[in-house]
Amino acid sequence: MKEKLLHVIRLIVGVAVGTICGILGITGVVGLIPASLAYILLHVLSKRFSSGHEEGVTGLIEYIGLWLCSWCLSYSILYR
Repeated sequence: MKEKLLHVIRLIVGVAVGTICGILGITGVVGLIPASLAYILLHVLSKRFSSGHEEGVTGLIEYIGLWLCSWCLSYSILYR
């Protein structure tokens, strides 16, 4: 149950960070900074509440995919 909650939180944060990057008009490699900071924060918080290595990478690929898609979509809607 805890692993599923962590997965869902990472998905929601990925969409939120991507949307924020798009709304702010961030382009290029600079967009990796807020995404990386958010994921590192989530990783540190998950380490405090769990002891397994598996939970550290749970949802990473989905986080990156949703972050990138929501960033591109929100930027395209607002600035193109």
